[in-house]
Amino acid sequence: KTIFFVSHNNHLLRKLCNKGILLENGKISQTGEINEVLDYYSKDEVSGISAEGKINWLNLNNAPGDTRLRLRCVKIKEVGECNESNSLRIDRDFEVVIQYENLKQNTKYLVSLHLFDSNQNLLLAGGNLESYSMQKDPFCLSPLKIGIFETTCRFPGKLFNAGEYSLNLYITTDDFHDTIIAGLKVLNFRITETDYMREDYSGVHLGALKFKQSWVTRLVS
Repeated sequence: KTIFFVSHNNHLLRKLCNKGILLENGKISQTGEINEVLDYYSKDEVSGISAEGKINWLNLNNAPGDTRLRLRCVKIKEVGECNESNSLRIDRDFEVVIQYENLKQNTKYLVSLHLFDSNQNLLLAGGNLESYSMQKDPFCLSPLKIGIFETTCRFPGKLFNAGEYSLNLYITTDDFHDTIIAGLKVLNFRITETDYMREDYSGVHLGALKFKQSWVTRLVS
């Protein structure tokens, strides 16, 4: 028997499969051993991911999406900085901006991001639904006029450990099974060390998260 396992989770693909098929624009572009295909897929020239923290689609007809919506750009930068960068300081807030063009009047969208570590472990998933967001996004699942829109997700500093990360983008309509952008890998970025949490420890911090917790010791007897 042959089983087709379709996924953007490289870790699971390497674990479960021995052969791989890569599709680009609906056509087979690469086949072979799973590790070779995934290594090919991960190259920046294949995914189109920019080393500058920004990816643009100048030709709308070739941009990800369909007749209802097309991506224009995705970018990442530290809050307060003017320029995009794929290198972010550990103690600085950063934001991801997704710009897209709505091509069909009154269509409703949900925008989501999945964040992965360097081993393709899913660390978190969120979207602009009210239950996920610190403030209500008035455009989430609201009928949009034809035009260009930007959805921004802000991540707090002093949360993620130093290391390599990637972001996958999902955009669906108000029918959550109607997916327009499905797990598109849009950005690679790294978080770099500063003096944060180095006052009394210079060793390696384990895990994907690095934030201060509340620790208290008391005498009980």
